Formats: sequence, structure tokens, C-alpha cells
Amino acid sequence: MSEAGRQWVIKHQRKTVHATIRGHIKLPAKLELPKHARRVRYNPYRHDSFMTDRGAIEEANVAYFINNEVWVT
Repeated sequence: MSEAGRQWVIKHQRKTVHATIRGHIKLPAKLELPKHARRVRYNPYRHDSFMTDRGAIEEANVAYFINNEVWVT
């Protein structure tokens, strides 16, 4: 997450790419979202990090990309 990018978004009230998720892509034979998965959200106007219902998140074992949403376990 780029703090400079976040500040630019706040100042100009326009979205820009300044947050990323890094890892290795693995395509499972069958994709099922685990029941304990948590949805990840990011709103640069409210927080300076990715958030789940449990608070800020900086890393996860697995990230699932489903229908333009990110879920982690």
C-alpha cells in the first residue's frame, strides 16, 4: 500500500491504483470458499490498510478472488 498514493486519492477525490496483493496464482480443480473466509475491503478515505470484519489485515495464507471481491483465510 502506498501512503503517497492514498493521500493523492484523498486530496483529489479520485481513485487510482495504489494498493496491491502479491502471491502465487494457483487454479484449484474445484473452487469453494471456506466458511471461515473473511471478505477484504479497502476504502482509502476511511482506513490506511485492507480491512476485514475483524480489523486491519496485512497478510493471509490464501486469497480468493471471486466476482470482483477478495476473501482471505
